[in-house]
Amino acid sequence: MIKNILSSSSLFIALSIVASTYIFANTLEKVVPTNQIVKVRGVAEREITSDRVDWSLSIFYTDTALEKTYQQVDKASEYLVNYLVKHGIEKDKISFSNYEQDQLTETLVLDKFGNTETKFIGYSIRKSLTISAFPDIDLVDRLAKNIGNDIQRQGWQVTSESPYYYYSKKISDIKPELLKQSANNAYQRAVIIAESSGSKLGSLKAARQGVFEGFNEDGHVGGYTRKHRVSSVVTVDFSIQR
Repeated sequence: MIKNILSSSSLFIALSIVASTYIFANTLEKVVPTNQIVKVRGVAEREITSDRVDWSLSIFYTDTALEKTYQQVDKASEYLVNYLVKHGIEKDKISFSNYEQDQLTETLVLDKFGNTETKFIGYSIRKSLTISAFPDIDLVDRLAKNIGNDIQRQGWQVTSESPYYYYSKKISDIKPELLKQSANNAYQRAVIIAESSGSKLGSLKAARQGVFEGFNEDGHVGGYTRKHRVSSVVTVDFSIQR
């Protein structure tokens, strides 16, 4: 009798352990995730070639006679415009700033005690000329290189700034394409990561746009070189299926 009771108790305990193990395993299967998330960064770069150029020059003259100083600046301005038009710059692309006038002085030391005197030297008049949105970049480059020989050596006081090259088309046409390319780059990287671990790439979980680089504060592409590099970065989350 006692032996039968012990046998029945042992069987009950064994069955209880099996049932408990099944319940635990079934619960664990529901709790442990069947996929993981992989975060990847996608990058796209593009080289932009300028299609317009701005170029500024300054005309100045210094003399003790104010009227003569203005006259010389006007003569130099006329000479410079004729030179530019002769070499292929359209006149409507040329604009002038207002005159800038300064009175020049120097300080003379009169004696060993440090007494000084201010001496009038003359008037300095400056006027700037700007060529804006010019499409023939090669022409402006040649003129900028030859301005010293062709203008300054003739006695005219003209200084040339470095040409500013930029891309004139809408940036809105560039950024969407960059985003598309960087998103595709992120997807390709995620596929490589998944396959290298013997898994499959799952669905898209999240996407965050990063930064655009190479664009000016106003959203344009430009600088003192003819070619510019722009880029975009996105961060994307994909699920990984085991």
